[in-house]
Amino acid sequence: METINETDLIEEAKTSPEAFGVLFERYYAKIFKYAMRTLGNRQDAEDITSLTFEKAIKHIGQYDAQRGSFATWLYRIAFNTVMDYYREHGKVTMVASDVEEFELPDLAADPPSASRRKPRTPWPRRSLR
Repeated sequence: METINETDLIEEAKTSPEAFGVLFERYYAKIFKYAMRTLGNRQDAEDITSLTFEKAIKHIGQYDAQRGSFATWLYRIAFNTVMDYYREHGKVTMVASDVEEFELPDLAADPPSASRRKPRTPWPRRSLR
């Protein structure tokens, strides 16, 4: 499929499953990573990602570019789906084997330097008299 701008692709996806498939391919990894970081469990993240795209294809006719980007709309669906999951399942425990593949920064080796921090703004001084 030739490169098509996203706005046109979204309009086409409202009536074409093939066009929605292109959007799916563009955003699947991003939504999955969001779900994985949020839930910490591969199976649950895959389920949330699938549900997110099911909801997106069902409601794509409601997407309004005037209110935000397609990515923002899709992440909002993913966020709401995760919140539904938490309401249904309660607190989730992370399983170490699911998280091992994600690298966390080693803060001991590379601590945040003071130069990278935002400078503190002093409180305005007022006279108490």
